[in-house]
Amino acid sequence: MAYQLLRITVEAVEEARLVRLAGELDASTARELRAHVRAARDERAPLLLDLADVTFIDLSGLRVLLDASRAAAETGWPFFIVRPSSMVERLIGLTGTATELALVESGERVAA
Repeated sequence: MAYQLLRITVEAVEEARLVRLAGELDASTARELRAHVRAARDERAPLLLDLADVTFIDLSGLRVLLDASRAAAETGWPFFIVRPSSMVERLIGLTGTATELALVESGERVAA
């Protein structure tokens, strides 16, 4: 049995699509996440990306988040990153990209 580096679960929450990640978001798994993001964007479905259970993220994973955030800002597509894990927060801090990401602080309410 092959070990799964990243588990992605998708569920509908009202009008939005909630995508939860668990595991490692890196060069070998970023393509799968990008496909989910692209599908939601193409369908104009509001997307909530829950990163609470991400145990590792590298620059290729961050690139998916930055590209999605940029697309959301340019087109008005509702995309939000919620509950970033400490590993995700650390990489965001190290790269200084917090202002470029569609991050929702824990106290904020998401209006989809």
